[in-house]
Amino acid sequence: MLGFSASLKQLCWPSLACLVFSVISFQSIGQTNTLRIAVASSFTPVLEKVAPAFSDKHQVKLEFISASSGTLFQQIMYGAPFDLFLSADSKRPETLVNNQRVISNSLYTYTQGQLALFSQELKPLNQGLLENYVGKFAIANPKTAPYGTAAKQVISKLNLTDKLPLITGQNVAQTYQQLQSGSVALGIVSLGQLTLNSQSGWLIPQRYYAPILQKMVIPKQSRNVQLSREFQQYILSQEVQNQFSHWGFKPIVNDRERS
Repeated sequence: MLGFSASLKQLCWPSLACLVFSVISFQSIGQTNTLRIAVASSFTPVLEKVAPAFSDKHQVKLEFISASSGTLFQQIMYGAPFDLFLSADSKRPETLVNNQRVISNSLYTYTQGQLALFSQELKPLNQGLLENYVGKFAIANPKTAPYGTAAKQVISKLNLTDKLPLITGQNVAQTYQQLQSGSVALGIVSLGQLTLNSQSGWLIPQRYYAPILQKMVIPKQSRNVQLSREFQQYILSQEVQNQFSHWGFKPIVNDRERS
């Protein structure tokens, strides 16, 4: 039988922020394949759930490098040896394409994220609570995290920009931790984070922010392009897309949406 293990460690790339590595490995005789996948922190837990089936079938070790999309984008621009980049937005993968930093025909939309208002103590979670709230408000950093950008759009749409003092996490995972610990009473996170942790929040209507279309690409420095393409097709398969919908992410339902 194949053995499964998961571990976390820290790595600091020169002059850039520290990244968290999650290593999913299946040990077998003669195994040599490894994929180093840079993935937005908001989506890492979901990827860890669907990865074992691919690892088992292909006898491959997967290394997940988890951080904000902006940080991972910078790493790729600096030449970090990632095989695949799953961003929480479309802008950064498309920028890599425009700068000829990716393998041709490797840009795909793999899911759509959703925002949720969350608090450990304040109830009921709804638009009225948000509009009448007074106090520090947690969102991810809009400069580096797509979920932070979208959260800021919500605040602007509801005319709350001058009312809410923002506490920004490096990424949406850190923002969720701030809310989970109670250090900040109210904030906006990914619906997926709440679903994965069996928690509930107010699903923020799509009309308040631009769609969070999450795209993936294969960087030119990939050392295993063919296996990366196979992993992309696995992620886009109907079976995996159906699983995404259970964890708070919208599936991509047709080929037009995937480009």
